[in-house]
Amino acid sequence: MDAMEDKPDDAMDEALHVLDRMNTYMLARDLSVAEEFSADADVLLLASEANELAIGGDEIRAFFERLMSHPVTYSWDWREKKVSSSGDVSWIFAQGDIVLSDIDGELRMPYRMTAVLERKSGKWLIHQFHGSEPAHRP
Repeated sequence: MDAMEDKPDDAMDEALHVLDRMNTYMLARDLSVAEEFSADADVLLLASEANELAIGGDEIRAFFERLMSHPVTYSWDWREKKVSSSGDVSWIFAQGDIVLSDIDGELRMPYRMTAVLERKSGKWLIHQFHGSEPAHRP
C-alpha cells in the first residue's frame, strides 16, 4: 500500500461521513446535499415513493429542491450502518428512521437504504442511492 492510498478502515470511515454530511445538509435544508452525488450522467437516486427516481445531476438537484420546498424537514436517525470497501468503491447499508419534522413535532418511520460510492479526486461521492420504507407487519 503506497503512502497516498488510504487504509481500508479509513476509506470506510470516509464513506460513512457522506451519510453524516447528507443528514447535516437535510436538517439545514441546504441544497449542497446534491453535491454528495457523483456528476456522472448515470448517477441514480431511488427513494421510497413511487415517483422518487432521479437520474443524473440535474434530476437529483431537482429532487432535493422539491423535497426542501415542503414545510417538513427530512433527516435520518440511523441505528445501524455497515460499509464495505474495495479500492475506490464502497457500498453502504443503513437502517433506522426517516424523521419528518415541522412546527408541530416529528414523525418517525422505519427506513432502509443502500448506496454505492466511488472516490473521485479524493472525495467519496454517491453513485447510486436506494431508500425504502419497509412494510410494517402486525
